[in-house]
This record gives sequence, C-alpha cells and structure tokens, in this order.
Amino acid sequence: MTEIKALTVPKWGMAMEEGTLVNWLVAEGDRVNPGDPIAEIESSKIVNVLETQYPGVVRRRMQAADETLPVGALVAVIADAAVPESAIDAFIADFKIADEVIDMQAESTAETGVTAVAPSPATGAATVAPDRLKQGGDDSSVNASPHARRLAQDLGINLNNITGSGRRGRISVDDIELAIVAAGGSLRKPPVEGGGAEQLPAYEEIPFTGMRETIARRLQVAKQTAPHYRLNVEVEVDTLLALREAINKAADPACPKVSINDLLLKACALALMQTPECNVQFVDNVIRRFRHADIALAVALGDGLITPVLRRVETKSIAEIAAESRSLAAKARAGTLARENYEGGSFTISNLGMYGVRSFDAIINPPQCAILAVSAARPGVVAREGVPAVATLIALSLSLDHRIIDGATGARLLKALTEIIRNPIALNT
Repeated sequence: MTEIKALTVPKWGMAMEEGTLVNWLVAEGDRVNPGDPIAEIESSKIVNVLETQYPGVVRRRMQAADETLPVGALVAVIADAAVPESAIDAFIADFKIADEVIDMQAESTAETGVTAVAPSPATGAATVAPDRLKQGGDDSSVNASPHARRLAQDLGINLNNITGSGRRGRISVDDIELAIVAAGGSLRKPPVEGGGAEQLPAYEEIPFTGMRETIARRLQVAKQTAPHYRLNVEVEVDTLLALREAINKAADPACPKVSINDLLLKACALALMQTPECNVQFVDNVIRRFRHADIALAVALGDGLITPVLRRVETKSIAEIAAESRSLAAKARAGTLARENYEGGSFTISNLGMYGVRSFDAIINPPQCAILAVSAARPGVVAREGVPAVATLIALSLSLDHRIIDGATGARLLKALTEIIRNPIALNT
C-alpha cells in the first residue's frame, strides 16, 4: 500500500451536522484492517463506532477526545509504514472537507430553519483580552481546536499570538487563557456565593452535548410546527395489574418480569390497529399510514432521552414485548443502539409513573403525530353502581397533531385504549 487514506467523520443520518469524538480505540502506529474499529463518535443521541475501510498503519490521530467535529472532518490518516512523514504532512496540509458534504450540511440546516451552533467555552463571555493579543495577520491556517478558535473569535484574539501546547503546536482553550493572563489580561470567573477565597462559584456552565442539542432542536420544531391538543382520562387498572401478576407467576423465572408499561405497549398497539388514522407520520406534506404498530419507548439517559422503537408490537406476545423493551432500554443506556433501532415509529409512549408523577403532557416526537403520557398508578375513589369504591387509577394524556388527527379521531383512539385496559383479556393472546 502506497496511498494515503483519510478517515473522516461520517454522516450518520441526513440530519447529522457534527459529532463528538468520545474515545480512541487505536493508537498511532497500530496496524489495522478493513472493518477494524478506530474511534467512538457521538452523534445525535448515540455513540457510533468509526471503522476503517482501509488496511495499513494509523499514522496520525488528528483530533483529541471530546472534540466536536463537523461532518467530513479529518479524524485519522492511514498509510503504509513506508510512507515518509513528509508525505503525511503534505496530505494533511492539503486536506479539505469535500464540497458535497458541506452542501449536505447546508441543506439539513435549511430544512429545519435552525442552525446548529456549538457552545462557546464558559470563560469566553466574561474574559478581557489584552490588545496586543489582537494584532496580526490572517490566522485561519493556525492549528487550533474548534473550541479554541471559537473563543479566539469571540474575544478578537489573533491565534498567531498564541503558543500551542498540543501535538504539532495545536492550540487549546487552556493555551489561550494562559496567554491572556501572561499578557496582563484577566479571566473573569462566575461570581461566588458569600465571598471569600475558598468559596465555590455560584454556578457552573455546562456545554450543550450533541444529544441535548438534537433534543432541543427536534422538540422546538415539534412545538413550532405541530398544533398540539391533548385528551386526558383516568382509567382503572386493577384488572390490568391482576393480569400482570398472573403472567409473572406463570412465567419462567429466567424471563424478564412483565411491567405495566409492557402491557400498555400491547394495548396501544391493539388500539392503533382499531384506529389506523392515528398510526401515522407526517412527512413533507404526505401522511404515512403504517400497517403495523411500530411504537417508540422513551428511555431516560444521563443527559437526555432516546426513543428506541419496538416493531410490529400488535403481533408480539407480552413476554416478547417485555424482553425486547428491556434489551432496547439496556442498549440505549449503554449507547449501543443501531440507527435502525430508533428511527421511524408511528407512536410513542412516555411513562413517568416510576417517579410518582400524577399527570403530565408530552411533546409529540416528529414526524409522528401522537404520543401517550403515562402517570403513576394510585388509589382513588370511583362510583360503582352509585356506591363509592376504591380503585387503582392511572392518568393518561394523549397529545396529538391537529393538522393530521382530528379531535373525534383522537378520542376514538383513547376510547379504544381505555376499553382494552379495563378488559385486558386480549393482551395475553
């Protein structure tokens, strides 16, 4: 092998604009073969593994961990060990992100009307840089991390005046801050509570992760474009709870225990089959009506949430649903979901019952048109033949997109769902 090959940030999905390099899986000098994992890159809500398509030696790792990189950015250089360093240097100097990748990013931004901007470092907005660090010519070719370059732009600093401490003189945010202090400037930190040298700042600034940025963008678009309306009901679940207990008693102890959520997944699937007008997506002014109930399950993560999809739920047994939902939730928390595990879906369930929430409304997960919010089961008083009685109740809130699903249609879906929950015999078939 005499050619030099570039490994770049792939475009995992049409909406992807950038990714964060989470972890290197190889070292410089390692020999690799096609299909070998090179690095972990977080995009949207999952951590993807970047694999090499080329055989050879990892000659350069171009980025540091935790760097946020645009699609197409150079991550690593692969070449034979015999290729001279001068040729590698020349290849890196000549490398440019392909025009077609840049065009795809521009189209993605135009579709949503939202421009994704990575956050500036926390110190930037409150820092004073000396004038002598602002003088100089074009610094566009200076080797600096994206965050460092953004901070320099915010402060008007010319990067030619900064000495980088990283590999090949790469400038970091720390390098800029050290230069500011050395030149007589100041780094204004957030105010402290109560004063005193040992006091901690009153707050800390936490950068927006790729996951949080994706969640913010999608939900903002959903609220701005989809006219939400909500239908609310309290439903008795004592018969449902009795069914769950019976299923778990009869099940193999090695099998996952069935939860209320597993039963609700099947109940929603059957209700969607009865009201196919609600089992839809709205994409580019076209309604996609699904033949099966592909239901997304909201899973809370440390810094956000993700919605893996259970496919053809109406065709599966409760035991199958329980096993699959546990598996998808575990993969979501481990960051190992494949894209096909969370793309698509015709409906979403968001359950906050485990936190004791009595009622809440959920925002629709576009391009879906409906989402069910499930609250905690609690005792309540109901009337039975005119006599007060105590029953276990769950509050359900169904959010719908009024562009696609009319009120009466949404009410039919909720009615079908509550009837199945009250008489859940069909769930165990």
